[in-house]
Amino acid sequence: MAKIRTVLQLFIVWLLTFILVCVFIIPNTQPYENASQKYEKIAQSKLDGYPAFSKPFRTGFILGYLVYTNPFYLILVFTLQTLLIVVGTLYVKKYLIQNKRVSLFPLPMESLKNIVSNIFLFTFGIFLHRASEQLKYYITLPIKSRITALIAYALIFLSVFFIFNIENNHLFSRLVIISYIHLSVSLFLIALVFFFKPFRKNFHKRLFWISLSVAFLSWVASSYAGIEIANYQLANPDEEIVAFFPVDSRAILFALFVVLAFSFYFEVIKGVFIKKIGMESEIALAKQIQNDIVPPLESDTASYQLYGRINAASEVGGDYCDAIVLSENRFIIAVGDVSGHNVGAGVLMSMLKSAFHTELRYLADFSALHASLNETIFKNTYKNMFISFLSALVDTGNKSITFVNCGHHPLLHYSKHSNRVLEYRTGDLALGLRSSVNYRQKTLSFRSGDIFIFLSDGLVETVNSEGEEFSIDSVKNILLKHATETPWDIYHHLIRAVETFRKNLTQKDDITILVVKMLP
Repeated sequence: MAKIRTVLQLFIVWLLTFILVCVFIIPNTQPYENASQKYEKIAQSKLDGYPAFSKPFRTGFILGYLVYTNPFYLILVFTLQTLLIVVGTLYVKKYLIQNKRVSLFPLPMESLKNIVSNIFLFTFGIFLHRASEQLKYYITLPIKSRITALIAYALIFLSVFFIFNIENNHLFSRLVIISYIHLSVSLFLIALVFFFKPFRKNFHKRLFWISLSVAFLSWVASSYAGIEIANYQLANPDEEIVAFFPVDSRAILFALFVVLAFSFYFEVIKGVFIKKIGMESEIALAKQIQNDIVPPLESDTASYQLYGRINAASEVGGDYCDAIVLSENRFIIAVGDVSGHNVGAGVLMSMLKSAFHTELRYLADFSALHASLNETIFKNTYKNMFISFLSALVDTGNKSITFVNCGHHPLLHYSKHSNRVLEYRTGDLALGLRSSVNYRQKTLSFRSGDIFIFLSDGLVETVNSEGEEFSIDSVKNILLKHATETPWDIYHHLIRAVETFRKNLTQKDDITILVVKMLP
C-alpha cells in the first residue's frame, strides 16, 4: 500500500511539472518557435476566417510538428523532467525520514494537495475537500476576523480574475457577466460557511457539488456565448475581434504565485491555529485546576460571616485567597499576589497554597511560619518572582486577630464603634525576595459588627481612561456606606464600583477581595 501511495504521489508531481514544462519552458524554445511559425503560415493559407477559433487545432498541430521534427528533443526534455522528479522526491522523502527534520511544511505532499485544491478554487471556483477544509479554521474566529478573511478571499479571486482581462464590448459583455456571477457564487458559498451555522453541516460535500454544478453551468453558458461570437465573426469577417483571454505565460505565472502565496500562508496559519488550540486546551485545564485549588469562599456561622473570591485578569491568575478552619473558634485568612499574572504566576500560586498548608501543620508560631514559608518560596522561584502575602489568625473566642503582612496591601478594619476604616501594615518584605527574613506579627481586638477586608492591589490600582486610580479611599467609602450589609453584598458593591470606574478598559490585574464580618 505504501508503494502504491508513493507511485501516486510521484505521478501527481510529474503531472504538475509536465504542465509547467508545457506552459513555461517549451514555448520559449527555438523548436516551438519554428512550429508556431509553420502553423501561422498554414492558418493564413488554409484556415482563412477561422484562426481565432482554432486553439485546439493549433495546439495539436504544434505538438505533432515537434514530435515529427524534433522527437529526441521532446524525449530528452520529458526524460530529464521524470528523472529529476523521481530522484528529487525520493531523496527529499528519505532525507526527512532519516533526519526527522521539522520544516515549515512538515508534510510536503499535504502542502501539495492544498496548493492543487487552491488552484482549482481560485481558477475554476471548484471547492475540493482541501480548499473547503481550510474554511473551518476561520469559523471559530470573531465576526470581524471572518469578515477580513472573506475580503482576503475576494481579493485573491479578483487578482486571478483580472489576469484574464476579458474584453468588455458588445460581444463579450455576456462573458464578463458570467465570470462575475461565477466569482460571486464562490464568495457567497464562503460567506455561508462563515456566518450561517445550518450550512456548516457536511459543508465540504455541499461546497464541492454546488461549486462543481456552478462551474459546469458557467462553462455551458460561456460555450453558448462563444458559439454566438463565432457565428457573428463568420457573418462579419471584416470586423476585428479581440481574443477571449489574451494571457501570456507571465500572467499565468503571476496568478500561480498568488495562489501559492495563499497556500503557503495558510499552511503557516493552520500550524499556528493547531498550536493555539492545544495551548488553549491546556490553559483551560490549568484554569479548571486552579479554580478547584482556589474556589470562591463563603461561610456563615454564629460568630462570623465570610465571602471572598478572585477575579483573574487572564485565564490563569496569580492571586491567592484562602480560609482555613483550625477549631470552633479559630480560623486562618490568607490572601497573596504573585508577581505577574500568567501561567507561571498561577503555578507559583498553587505552590504557595501547598507550602502554606504544609507549614501550618508543623509550626505553631505565626511569625516563624512566615519565615519558613519565605525560605521555601525563595528556594523554588526565579529571582525576578516574588509573592506579596497577608495572613491572619482570627480567634472569635477572645475577639482578637493576629496578622502578618509580607509586602502586601494593608489590612482594612472597619470599626462599628467609631464608624471608621483603619489601615494596618507591618512593612515587611514580600515572600521570595530574600532567603532569610524575620516577620513581625500584630494583634488587634475587634467588636461585634466590625469588618475586615483582605484585598489585592488589583482593586485599588485599577485605572480609568483618564489615568486615575480607583484608590483605597473609594474602597473605604463603599465599606462605610454598606457596613450594615453582608460580606457577599459588600464584595459585589466593590466589584460593580470598580467595573463602572474602569468602563470599557480591559482589566489589567487580578482582583481579589475577601470580606469577614464579626457577629455577636
